[in-house]
Amino acid sequence: MQFFRDANGHDLSQCECLSYADGATSKGWLMFHELKYCKSNNIQTQFDAAVGQIEKTYIHLRDDFQDSPILTDSQYRYYWVISIPEHSEESPFDGFDYDSNRVLEMNKKYNCTIFGVNKVEVLNTGFVRAVK
Repeated sequence: MQFFRDANGHDLSQCECLSYADGATSKGWLMFHELKYCKSNNIQTQFDAAVGQIEKTYIHLRDDFQDSPILTDSQYRYYWVISIPEHSEESPFDGFDYDSNRVLEMNKKYNCTIFGVNKVEVLNTGFVRAVK
């Protein structure tokens, strides 16, 4: 996809999927999705890598289209969803334990909510919630 290449045509690191609330009349949601498959002892490392991929995708869509940014910080309610399907009963999925200071930092910096879950529920065009 042409959106995820740098000025020299090289592929950029990106998340797996984006989805958004179609038809939102006010601030809708936009979800960034990243799935990781790994051994149990690599969950935290892969989780951190997923956050980094979503962060790079967000920054690229916000900053690299100067004439016409694809995203702005306040355009949507941003949800970053990280899923490790094979380990739904293991941390951080059995009780989200991602560094709370990092979560707050990312929320402040990017206006996002980070979910470490394998399921989300779309409540309406404005909100999404994690399903545990």
